[in-house]
Amino acid sequence: MPRPTLSVTIIAKNEAHNIEECLASVQWADELIVVDSGSTDGTVAIAARMGAKVTTTPDWPGFGAQKNRALMQATGDWILSIDADERVTPALAHELRQAIQTKGNKAFSSNLLHGSTRQALRLVPGHEPTHVSPRTGAVFRPPCARTSHS
Repeated sequence: MPRPTLSVTIIAKNEAHNIEECLASVQWADELIVVDSGSTDGTVAIAARMGAKVTTTPDWPGFGAQKNRALMQATGDWILSIDADERVTPALAHELRQAIQTKGNKAFSSNLLHGSTRQALRLVPGHEPTHVSPRTGAVFRPPCARTSHS
């Protein structure tokens, strides 16, 4: 049985100061997707150089709608949604790889942002319907495995 694949999605605008380190932290993923909403600072060129599939949108429909655009482009068995100012540590990468290989997991939540205490649903199966709330940015999915990893 082949191992599950992972797509990483990132939405961005003028994140040249963050995007390279962010993408470097997830280079182990099978697919990197950046949906950019009109950057003027080199974000698109950096993301493309780092191997991401980059889509530029002419508008900003809102956080949730833009996250949904990124989710729609992902082809992996699992999708990890992160922000350009976030980094996936090696320890968390290991934990995420284990989570996607464990049968029965429905989703995975983790603290990613520099020791943040916020708990956000971030890793979801790519083959199941997923929706990001246009108002809050929350991802609607079944109950998930949680980690306190930062």
